[in-house]
Amino acid sequence: MSYGGDPSTVWITWITFDDTYASVVEYGTKDLERNATGDTSLFIDGGSKKSKRYVHRVRLTELEPGTTYVYHVGSEYGWSPIFRFTALQERPEGGYIYAVYGDLGNVNARSLGKIQQQAQRGDLAYNLDTRIRIFKLKFQDDGQFGDQFGRQIEPVAAYVPYMTVVGNHEEAYNFSHFVNRYTMPNSDHNLFYSFDLGAAHFIAFSTEFYYFTNYGWQQLAKQWEWLNNDLKLRFIFLSFIYSLYCQVANQNRDKRPWIITMGHRPMYCSDFDEDDCTKYESRIRAGLPETHAYALEKLFYSFGVDLEIWAHEHSYERMWPVYNRTVYNGTRSPYVDPPAPVHVVTGSAVRIKLDSTVR
Repeated sequence: MSYGGDPSTVWITWITFDDTYASVVEYGTKDLERNATGDTSLFIDGGSKKSKRYVHRVRLTELEPGTTYVYHVGSEYGWSPIFRFTALQERPEGGYIYAVYGDLGNVNARSLGKIQQQAQRGDLAYNLDTRIRIFKLKFQDDGQFGDQFGRQIEPVAAYVPYMTVVGNHEEAYNFSHFVNRYTMPNSDHNLFYSFDLGAAHFIAFSTEFYYFTNYGWQQLAKQWEWLNNDLKLRFIFLSFIYSLYCQVANQNRDKRPWIITMGHRPMYCSDFDEDDCTKYESRIRAGLPETHAYALEKLFYSFGVDLEIWAHEHSYERMWPVYNRTVYNGTRSPYVDPPAPVHVVTGSAVRIKLDSTVR
């Protein structure tokens, strides 16, 4: 399940290995008295076996805020178990709680049991309105890793909106498994997208275009253009809203909307593993080698991004407000209206091996 773009809408996505000739969700507040139909698409893996999967997508709309629904998915050929979710409340002023984690895969997924347990008890389904995942999962072996992970994460993703951000382990066949397995709002490919929820504007994008250039430059250029347009529109909107607040709220910025970006590989990190984020000229921060094209740090800073969330490093790290490798502190409290973005690396959901020491 994923957020549909507004609090009254969710996407339900599932996979079958045979064509069921229909994509149906039956749902309701007590019984399965309502139904919605959607689309089915055939996805063929790029490996030698050319294994087939049928991807089903159904959009549920006009959900009542704060109402708990039960549902199952399938067709006349068979139905899934019954799941539940609670529709989001309308909170234009904010107040949503987001759980964010990175680098959880199906190998040595130590955090998964706890996440599953909490979701089944309702802690995540009721108290955590949106789950955003900085993705790390190996789509190999004809996609069987992805199938295994889907089954593992179902006790979470079937109960709360589960948002994903592409990472380096989804690279196979130009990220085709990631594109086909998930349904993110306002996007036909899932690789970059944005949405508003409460007082926050979320932007998810691919850092992997900067490294897997063997697939060409077009998708990086397309993402760059999209990021500029998305941030410009948001900047114009925020400027208008802020001018209203200045007039009617005596410059009270308590309700100032946030801009939050999410990408896999970080601009900054303190590890000793010689990843790109340890280098002075990180590609994500400073742009491509020699040309410095598509540099993200200046772009995000110019448009007032507040929080930048990353993963990839198997560690947790929160930084002071920083821009151009310089720490900024404009107030007595460094995290209150900082003059530069705050970076958070949250890649500690799993540790496949003993990682290097952090500085």
